[in-house]
Amino acid sequence: MFKVRMKTLLGAALVAGGLQHAMATDKDVVEVAFVDPLSGPAASLGVQLLGNIEYQVASINERGGLNGRKIELVKFDNKLSPEETQVQFQRLAASGIRYIIQSTADSIAAVLINSVDRYNRRNPDAPILYLNYGANGAKFTNESCSFWHFLFDSNTTMKMHLMIDWLAGQPDVKRVFLINQDYNFGHEVSQTAIELLKQRRPDVEIVGNVFHPLAKINDFSPYVA
Repeated sequence: MFKVRMKTLLGAALVAGGLQHAMATDKDVVEVAFVDPLSGPAASLGVQLLGNIEYQVASINERGGLNGRKIELVKFDNKLSPEETQVQFQRLAASGIRYIIQSTADSIAAVLINSVDRYNRRNPDAPILYLNYGANGAKFTNESCSFWHFLFDSNTTMKMHLMIDWLAGQPDVKRVFLINQDYNFGHEVSQTAIELLKQRRPDVEIVGNVFHPLAKINDFSPYVA
């Protein structure tokens, strides 16, 4: 479970993005859109994330809010679907919400980054800021980097370097089996692991490299067998 510091996320992003003026509106609250799955195959994860965010928002509001304004969390269920995410983005943009938080699935993050960039080009006086604390594909901070997107987590490449650095120091490890989810993030993890293993431990044999359906497998015993 992610331990999210909402005030840190919003405060850092406001300063970095130069959006302090966006809070000077006629609204009494700072509306933040939570865009993650609350139904469908990944609902259990989305509900857990929502509970954590709601706790953090309540804690911030009890201490006086953000720059004197209370935070209001507005929930948008994207069902872990890129198409539904686009629909929900249009809804939140039309309602005047200027901040989005999201964490599940690189495919969702890609939609939000593109949607936010396109919207902000058309509406430079009312930009939207996307705060990402978990969808950490390396491309989002490299070739797909956006001024309006802030990733508050280490990206895929950074995480895999840590894992392979550890494995490289384990001389007893001779064989590795890769199991990843069958979507962008899982394929990126697999590719990076293979590349880094060849560099750091060319003696290690990759005996399997499989991908399982996203958010549909609960029993991994067949893969282990």
